[in-house]
Amino acid sequence: MKVLKKELQEDISVKLIKGGTYKIKGYYLENSLLPDIRGASSIITGVQEEIIPEYLKEKIGFDCVLYNGGGNLFAIVPDNCENTLPIELEKVAQDYLVTANSAYSISDSIKISQLFGENYKSITFGLENELNERKKSKIINNTAPLTSFNNYHIFDCDVNAEKLDKADEYCEHCKNRLAYYKKNGEFICGGCLHKISVNYEQKRSYYNEYINFIRKRGSNMELKMCNSFVDVDKDYIAVVYADGNNMGGIIQTINKVNEMMDFSAFVKEKMPEIVYGSLYDREIKNVVFTALGGDDIFIIVPAKKSLRLAEKL
Repeated sequence: MKVLKKELQEDISVKLIKGGTYKIKGYYLENSLLPDIRGASSIITGVQEEIIPEYLKEKIGFDCVLYNGGGNLFAIVPDNCENTLPIELEKVAQDYLVTANSAYSISDSIKISQLFGENYKSITFGLENELNERKKSKIINNTAPLTSFNNYHIFDCDVNAEKLDKADEYCEHCKNRLAYYKKNGEFICGGCLHKISVNYEQKRSYYNEYINFIRKRGSNMELKMCNSFVDVDKDYIAVVYADGNNMGGIIQTINKVNEMMDFSAFVKEKMPEIVYGSLYDREIKNVVFTALGGDDIFIIVPAKKSLRLAEKL
C-alpha cells in the first residue's frame, strides 16, 4: 500500500470496487462427493484471495485491496478506471469457478478523504445496493459449461481431460449438466472438472495446518489423512457447519474503513485457530476439512465427538 499512502497526502479522487462470490453453499453442495465439495471450497478461496487481488494489482499497479474475506472484496482504484472493470473481474472469476456466481460493482468518483472520514457507511451503502441489483440481474448458462483451462494448470493442479466433440451424456458428478469432458473414465462437465482437479491440494493444505498447530503445542498426536467418509469413522459421521452469529450486526457498528479492515483481518486470522484449537481440545484425529473461510466452517468428524466439538466451537 506504499503508493496509496503517498496519494493519501492529497485529497485525490478515487473509485471503489466491491463484490465477490455469492450463493456459495449451492456451489459446493451441488453433489455429495467429497472431492467436489472440497475442490469447490478451494477454488472460491483461491479466486477471492489470490486471483482477483492479483488481477487488480497488475491492472492498477499496486495493492489496492482494503479488505477481503467471507466472500466480500473491497478495493480502492484510481478515478480513471473504466466502469467496465466489474465485468472484467466477473469474467476472470468465471474462468475458474465456471458454474458459481460472482458479481462486482464500482462506485462513482469520490474524494479519498470521504472514504477515510466519518462518511464511510453512507458511501458504501449506495455501492452495496448497486451490487445487490447486479446479483439480481446475473444469469449463468449452466447447461453445458466449458473450461478454458483444459490441459493448463490452475492452483498448481493439471486439469487435463479429454475434450469431447459433443455432449451426449450428463455429468456423472452433478447429474444435471451436459458433459463435454472425460476424465478417468467419467463423463464430466467443466464446472465439476475444475473441482476435482484442485481437491487434493486443498486437502493437504488443511491437514498440514492442523498438524503444525498440534506440533506447536508440543503434542505428538497423530492425524489420519481421510480420503473417504469411512476414514473419518466406520459407523457414523457428522457434518459440523458453523456461521458467525450476528456478524452483520457487528459490521453495522463499524463507522470507519480502517476499523473494517482490522476486523476483516482479525476474523480471517482467528477462525482457523478456533477450529484447529477446538478439534485438538476434543482430541479429534480424523477430520475432513471442507471449508474454512471468513466466518464459515464446514468440517466432517466422527459423530460421537461432534456435539462436544460444536459446543467448544
